[in-house]
Amino acid sequence: YDALLRGGIDPSSICVMGERKKDAKARGGRAYKQKAAYILCTRYKIQSELKHLFEQTANLKSTLNSSILFPHIPPLVIRKLRNQYLAEKGKERNKHIHCRERRQDCITRLIRDSFNDDKVSFRIAFNTVIIDECHFLKNVLAYWGIGAALLGGQSKRTVLLSGTPYNNGPSDMSALMTFIDPSNEAARLNWWENAVGKRKKKAVADAVREWRSNYMLRRQKEVVLELPARERKCINIAAFPAELFIYENYEVSFISTLNTLQEEMEEDGNPESIQRQKELCDIM
Repeated sequence: YDALLRGGIDPSSICVMGERKKDAKARGGRAYKQKAAYILCTRYKIQSELKHLFEQTANLKSTLNSSILFPHIPPLVIRKLRNQYLAEKGKERNKHIHCRERRQDCITRLIRDSFNDDKVSFRIAFNTVIIDECHFLKNVLAYWGIGAALLGGQSKRTVLLSGTPYNNGPSDMSALMTFIDPSNEAARLNWWENAVGKRKKKAVADAVREWRSNYMLRRQKEVVLELPARERKCINIAAFPAELFIYENYEVSFISTLNTLQEEMEEDGNPESIQRQKELCDIM
């Protein structure tokens, strides 16, 4: 939010999901559920929004129309993805998976096919979707991952930011590509398994070279040489009275406990004293 303000964006153009209406009014911004040029949300808001949709039955279409994140997603897609989520939890039979198809690839295929077949889903809700620390959303079988994939499908472009995109294995990269473009071959798990399964490093590099040039922008180690010298400053800042009151109470209590512990340790060997020492250590 602060970065947008520093960039000259008017607060009235920004909606912060989960913000109370009176707080939005106080900062001169848009309230939740109001249309805004910029929408800020955490992955937990994506989770709660999608969970709410999965729980809808009779009025799913009207709920989608009023959704701030998924306004153009067809109800049938939500029902299919709900089945995938519940099937992963063992609560439903998987109704849409193909023979020998990975569950992750099934999610990708369902999203890909829906945006190919359903003309309504071609409507763009966002010019750009930016997901910071995207590696936290890499499980496409969870609320976060399914939600990120649907957001990417409604956007002209999707930008994923991460310091560790390839963390656990090939499934991480195929999940991230599902958020960007589910129709791309790199959104399929076996593409990454074939690419990184090669024995020689050069063969792996060759296999992902075209993908990397088209989809990845990264800093090289050379940027370290261009950084300015690091300077350190220590500035003492006085605490607010309310903060100081809390710290002072903890300090008095802690010193008192230390003094009591010292007294108990002087009576070393007494079972009651040993038990008291353990209790004091737990307190500290």
